[in-house]
Amino acid sequence: MAYREERELVIRLHLSAEFGEEYAGEDDGFVWHREFDEQVRPALVRELLRVLTADERYRITPINRGLDSHEELELKVERIVE
Repeated sequence: MAYREERELVIRLHLSAEFGEEYAGEDDGFVWHREFDEQVRPALVRELLRVLTADERYRITPINRGLDSHEELELKVERIVE
């Protein structure tokens, strides 16, 4: 049986937006969050994957543990040691 070492790195983003007194509440359907999801999130994921896949010593596998993929991205990063 092979020996395995493991560690974990968590990068957690807490998103929020502040509005002026004239803000009418959530009637806009969280436009600020939709803009983040459509513009910033894909760029973050692309850049993270670009960095991780640039080093051939690592194998990257997306994993899903039943959580909503819009709320969590989980990747298995394995170092290939020969």
